[in-house]
Amino acid sequence: MQNQNWDHRYREHDTPWERGKPDIEMQRLFTAYIHKNAHVLEIGCGYGTNARWLAEAGYHVTAVDISSTAIEQAKKLTSALDLTLQFKTLDFMREWQSLPQFDAVFDSAVFHFMETSEARHLFARHIASLLHDKGWWINIACSQDQANEISAETGVRPPPNLKARDIVEAAEPYFEIIDMHRCFFQVDRRESGKALFNAWGSAFRKRG
Repeated sequence: MQNQNWDHRYREHDTPWERGKPDIEMQRLFTAYIHKNAHVLEIGCGYGTNARWLAEAGYHVTAVDISSTAIEQAKKLTSALDLTLQFKTLDFMREWQSLPQFDAVFDSAVFHFMETSEARHLFARHIASLLHDKGWWINIACSQDQANEISAETGVRPPPNLKARDIVEAAEPYFEIIDMHRCFFQVDRRESGKALFNAWGSAFRKRG
């Protein structure tokens, strides 16, 4: 999760996860669980596609990413829009304490990059500390129920992935597990088209 690696990928446009379309699973989970006008933090916002959808849907959004290149582009794409939306370059695992409290935190394809049990527990604990009582963590993480080799059809290597147990063990000390189900995470390659990966879509409510 080093800044220079992510920033390099954004500078080189090596970002198959940037599809230009809001995540369908995110839309379902927010519609089901998060009230409009909630103050929402998105971790790992990239070009801000999901953040813009959230703001357009009536949420007050703060969106952060470790890549300054991604944030610069997100601001450009949003500058002409009248939205309650703030973008900020931030390394969440190091700078989380600089953030205010929120009603909900959202991440897609960030948590599964936490490679150790300790890192996953820290990530979950940091999120819980930023939430108001009974606040929500909406998470989409790739599932281990798939092959790890590069797809012969698309040429895309699956993202890092987690067992359901990995997610539950990190979340449960700090959150009630309200919803956790199978879904899909999609990436695009201009040369080879779409690739769908199995994922977990989850709604966790802060214990209080």
